[in-house]
Amino acid sequence: MRRAIEKLRTACWIALFCAGGMMLVKLTFVAVCWIGGHNWTEALFGFVATMVLGGAVGVESYMWFRDRRLGRLSKQE
Repeated sequence: MRRAIEKLRTACWIALFCAGGMMLVKLTFVAVCWIGGHNWTEALFGFVATMVLGGAVGVESYMWFRDRRLGRLSKQE
C-alpha cells in the first residue's frame, strides 16, 4: 500500500511539472505567433509541440528536483 501511495505521489508531481512545462512552452509559442503571425500549419505544430515539449520539460524538471532533493547533484559536482 505504501509503495502505491509513493507511486501516486510521484505521478502527481510529474503531472504538476508537466502542466507547468506545457504552460511555459504554450506562452512561448503564443508570443512567437503574436509577433510573427501564423497560419494553420504553424498553429497545428504549436498545439502538438506544446504537449510533447511540455511533457519532456515536466519529466526532466521532476527528475532534476528529485535528484537535487536527495543530494545526488551535489555529490557529482
